[in-house]
Amino acid sequence: MRTAVDTLIPDGPVNLTTPWTSQAIRLGYCTHFSIQLFFTGMPEGAWKLQCSDDAGRPNAASEPNQEQLITNWATIGGSTQLIEEAGDHTWTVQAPGYRWVRVQWTPSSGSGSLTVAQMSIKGN
Repeated sequence: MRTAVDTLIPDGPVNLTTPWTSQAIRLGYCTHFSIQLFFTGMPEGAWKLQCSDDAGRPNAASEPNQEQLITNWATIGGSTQLIEEAGDHTWTVQAPGYRWVRVQWTPSSGSGSLTVAQMSIKGN
């Protein structure tokens, strides 16, 4: 079984007073994955997972270029997590059937920072 770990915030903490969307992660031959978030302060808003079955450009040289042809995103049912304070959240997904996944934050009030956003992928 192959495993991979990817950080979703390579440029450091994310300010949670503004909307944020992670880069798209190609799932390829993924059999299951988890995404773990840690955030500080008193942010209020919603985390959710989004997926896409668009082809994208998985063989592009850089991750931002892989996303160029991905235009259709849908919220994964049951993935929305409302928060009102510092803490953490983890999603674990078994047998995803979609090609791409990403995390999206929509603030409602408060302030804080996303300090850790990591994804662990396992597959054949």
